[in-house]
Amino acid sequence: MSLRPIKNFPDWAESQFAALCDAQNVIRNKSTQDRAGWDYIVEFDDTVKLDVPLDHQRGSTTCRVQIKSKTSGSPRIELKLSNALRFCREPDPCFILLMHCKKDTGLIEYYVREFDAELMTQTLRKAREADRDSIFNTHKIRIPISFRPKDRTSDPIEALRLRSAGSGTEYAVQKAKLNATLGYEKSSVSGIFTLALNQIQPFIDHTAGLPASFEVEYVCFSDKRFGIPARTPIFDGKPLSFNFKTSPRSACIRVQGTNGRSAAFEGQFRSFNLPGLPFDRSRATFTSNGISAVIQGHSKMTLNYDISSTSRRTLAEHYNLLSLNAVLLLGPVSIALDINGKEVLITDEMNCKPIRDNWINWFDEVLTCLNDLVFNSKKPIFSLDDLGFQSGNVTNFVDALSDGDFTITLEFEKLPPQDITIRNVAYFVWLEVGDSTFTAIVRRPCLIQDLEERQLKVVFGDPVILESTTEKGPASWHLPALRRRFEALKARLGDGILELNGGDLLANL
Repeated sequence: MSLRPIKNFPDWAESQFAALCDAQNVIRNKSTQDRAGWDYIVEFDDTVKLDVPLDHQRGSTTCRVQIKSKTSGSPRIELKLSNALRFCREPDPCFILLMHCKKDTGLIEYYVREFDAELMTQTLRKAREADRDSIFNTHKIRIPISFRPKDRTSDPIEALRLRSAGSGTEYAVQKAKLNATLGYEKSSVSGIFTLALNQIQPFIDHTAGLPASFEVEYVCFSDKRFGIPARTPIFDGKPLSFNFKTSPRSACIRVQGTNGRSAAFEGQFRSFNLPGLPFDRSRATFTSNGISAVIQGHSKMTLNYDISSTSRRTLAEHYNLLSLNAVLLLGPVSIALDINGKEVLITDEMNCKPIRDNWINWFDEVLTCLNDLVFNSKKPIFSLDDLGFQSGNVTNFVDALSDGDFTITLEFEKLPPQDITIRNVAYFVWLEVGDSTFTAIVRRPCLIQDLEERQLKVVFGDPVILESTTEKGPASWHLPALRRRFEALKARLGDGILELNGGDLLANL
């Protein structure tokens, strides 16, 4: 638009804005108080859509506008900090409209700039600096705002309409989030605390996650935004209690035996050391379900593991712990520590002191058998007591699935036919443990068949597991389906099938 300079340009700018709104039938509501932060609330009515019910039509879109005018220099203004802070908190889109009169030509240029994340950051930083310096008259503090070439427009009302389109609840939520988080990207709290010299080592141990207690003499914590602490501390004095732990990192401890067997544990790693102290006073900890490790300096690591009969764990966790003991039992081992997927520590081969107990060996054998039946997606949960208190049933279940000859002797009341041919024995077994039931359908091939008068001796070979399942719930829920599945698989094996106890091998044991 081309106009000659007007003596009272600020008043002309507001009347010009009113005329532009009227020309496009846009509703404007003028602020009656100068401290409102905005000059106008502008409403844009959405076009009525004939194919949308009236109760689903969008309402008007609202934005807030402050009018600025300038008759010389570059398109750059200053905004009161008090007004800028109100723009930060307003849920509506907020804009600054500059009418800039070019001194050399008298032409009027329009600039529309949204009060966006960049200006909010500038405002909140300035406010935090004022708080630090105990300056409370924010209306006396000015924020420079420059208008960019992309802010220039020939139709400021249409520019406001386009940039306000789609605003509403989601826009207000995002703006509130910016208002609450800008300046806190790196940290939100800073402070100091003091310790007596004899409390430093307990503090290091506690920070790394060890069960150590310490006492602080003084604490001062402040809210920190843009790296600037707030004038008033969050806390200043001696606390009744004080906890300080480093953030954990994902880690894994792998124990490898010379016999080829290994165990791996996913867990969390914490470490801490104070600058200036000898490194042997540093501490690091690793924690996982059933296993923990403490690393002191460069030279000492203590590894603890808990094979508790009452602890309820997943099958994989039980198996890992028993594998660890087996690895330690069978000779020298090496231990590696990975942090966030990177190997940071590996020991030389060393001898350890595992638990030596016949029950441990029995549990290891049982868990190895159960582990072979379970898919990775299944996570049965139980305690070792759930196995130990039914050791007879468990041993029979494992024996039925373990390699080795399986011999059956049949006694007949009278001479049997001489042409009896047995090719396989077929059966199913099940075991209820904790919250789950393990099942397997098995065949064993016939190796030897020896008939002497009324006695038939049959030797079968290693088992072939046709199908196995692990399901939540008691065995009574799953036995009907197991029997049906056994009959279907047995039919596929053809003739010469020896079936015991209707297929339920352990029913009468």
